[in-house]
Amino acid sequence: MTTPPASIDMNRAPTTDLDERSQGDDLAELTDDCHPPAKPHRWHEEVAKVTLLSDREFQVFRLLGNGSSNRGIARNLRITERTAKAHMSQIMAKLGVESRLQAGLVSYTYQLAILYDIPHFGF
Repeated sequence: MTTPPASIDMNRAPTTDLDERSQGDDLAELTDDCHPPAKPHRWHEEVAKVTLLSDREFQVFRLLGNGSSNRGIARNLRITERTAKAHMSQIMAKLGVESRLQAGLVSYTYQLAILYDIPHFGF
């Protein structure tokens, strides 16, 4: 094993350029750049549209939020995979989302809001 040169203090924490300069304004700038303003209540508008879903679409929606694939949804509901995909298309259109992933996130958010009785979602 190689020993470090005597000029290196192994007990001292490594430094960065930020350590060397004033952190007040620079750190604020970094924070502003790294954290754009968050949209309040992410998925709020989409979750409010859940009431537009039919009973069957809602069943698909719930399974989607639990992480089920189209094949898994079809098997669970005893429908064809093609029918599950058709329901997914309708769900995405009604919620106003662009992808299955977004629909899944809306479903997951909806289920968490119900589980924890979060009132600001308005259902």
